[in-house]
Amino acid sequence: MIKKTLLSLILFSSFSVFAQKAMQYGLPSPSAVRQLPKQDKQRLLDEDAQNGKGRLRCALLLPLHVAFPGDIVPETVAGGTIWRMTVEAEDAEAVNLYFEDFQLPKGAELSFYTPDFAHQLPTITSDDNPENKVYVTDYLPGSYMVVELFARKGVEVSNCFTVKDIGYMYRPLPRWMTRNDSGFGGSGDCEVNVNCPEGDNWQNEKRGIARILSVAGGSAHYCSGSLINNARKDRTPYFLTASHCGEGATAEDYKKWRFYFNYEASSCANPKEEPAYYITTGAEKIAEGAYSEQFSRTSDFLLLKLDDEISLKPDVVFNGWNISTAPATSGVGIHHPAGDIKKISTFMKAAQDHTETHWNVQWTRTQTNWGVTEGGSSGSPIFDQNKYIVGTLTAGDAACAIPLGSDLYGKMSFHWNKNGNTPAEQLKPWLDPDNTGITKLQGLGGDSPRPTSGIYFDPDTQSFELAVRLEKGDNQEIKIFDVMGRLVMEKKKPEVDDDNIWKVDVSQLAAGLYIVMIINNNGRKTQKIIKP
Repeated sequence: MIKKTLLSLILFSSFSVFAQKAMQYGLPSPSAVRQLPKQDKQRLLDEDAQNGKGRLRCALLLPLHVAFPGDIVPETVAGGTIWRMTVEAEDAEAVNLYFEDFQLPKGAELSFYTPDFAHQLPTITSDDNPENKVYVTDYLPGSYMVVELFARKGVEVSNCFTVKDIGYMYRPLPRWMTRNDSGFGGSGDCEVNVNCPEGDNWQNEKRGIARILSVAGGSAHYCSGSLINNARKDRTPYFLTASHCGEGATAEDYKKWRFYFNYEASSCANPKEEPAYYITTGAEKIAEGAYSEQFSRTSDFLLLKLDDEISLKPDVVFNGWNISTAPATSGVGIHHPAGDIKKISTFMKAAQDHTETHWNVQWTRTQTNWGVTEGGSSGSPIFDQNKYIVGTLTAGDAACAIPLGSDLYGKMSFHWNKNGNTPAEQLKPWLDPDNTGITKLQGLGGDSPRPTSGIYFDPDTQSFELAVRLEKGDNQEIKIFDVMGRLVMEKKKPEVDDDNIWKVDVSQLAAGLYIVMIINNNGRKTQKIIKP
């Protein structure tokens, strides 16, 4: 188990943030160089294109196996001793490292940077030692990475770690990594950032969603998934994704999986710098309903238990769920397409039964764009109109070029107890361990204030409410129009609460886009709202 969840800031920051000892002492380039063979990137991309939507392969793990400090010649400096090695993966887009037997002594520092010192990762100390002794770095752009171990005078250093593999990123980098101002990430231009208006009513639920960088079969892949609540409400770090995201993964592989929380734009616009995020590393497989191409035998779920103490973070959410066989009438999917920052896709047409195991969902054009799913979205949850998880993404043909395509989500109702007869094939023994018989459970955590504008679902009244912030003054008037311009609701001098928020039940309105007009002494203003 890892001691803590790491907060990652801008990973590829300027040199002034961290001080490498090589630069401090004016050392030449490391004499130890480990070169790995060049890979056929185009062949790899072509192979991925044949696989279609699913987990998105992005890197290969190439064996290295170098022990520190035993395999490296030491360099003595005034402050202590340095061991350095340059890793070269020819023509890689980016590289990262996988360590085993990781145990730094107090007084030692471990740094990672490019040979020109242009990019680096945060310096590691004994405070960051993982309890399972598996450590994984983030990626540095380019083909080279320098590993630098420094020990102060008097610090005994032996068998600190073994560099087992190098991650060879062959997929083209997100645009922010190449400093191209055209936008962020590698997903399609139709995707909608989670903090666009479409996400206003899903601010709690998004906090449970994470991007996954998985390891299986000698490769790294992108997927998505969610923390999920259990009937004891004890914040056990259960994490739900798709079985095919872990295809070929061993117990040792799961220790190397990385989960990126809060990986999202702060607003609707794409950022020009990578946002801050939480990382947890390592997981244990708890239960699984295997993937089947027939979509009629199994429902493609994977339940993990995260090694990290993510439950100690005050702002994460363990999302709720519903195992009803009744289809959702509307809702959203929240996911990381192509490993990009968090996106949201909206459906306003009721989900359809594809088979007993899967829902068929078709996305809707919304205020910002027409969000869909892509490779890397696999395993992400779909939420119904009441904000319960009712499925996890398996496959589909929806895309920016085919927005009217449909996607298939494994049903929570089938995940629950129908994939097999043992606890290792069901969600029920883990999410309802005391056999209470509940069929739905609200999410846990977050509890952010209800929005002061837009539509939200009130779990207390089981109704949709419209919240509009009004300016103080007399002669307030509210009018709501449908997309045809027809007046569907009107209220003069509406009653407001102490915060000057007007709230009204709009459950009777059909799902769709509406225009709210606010009229007062200062004139009028309008805003668009979406009724799920």
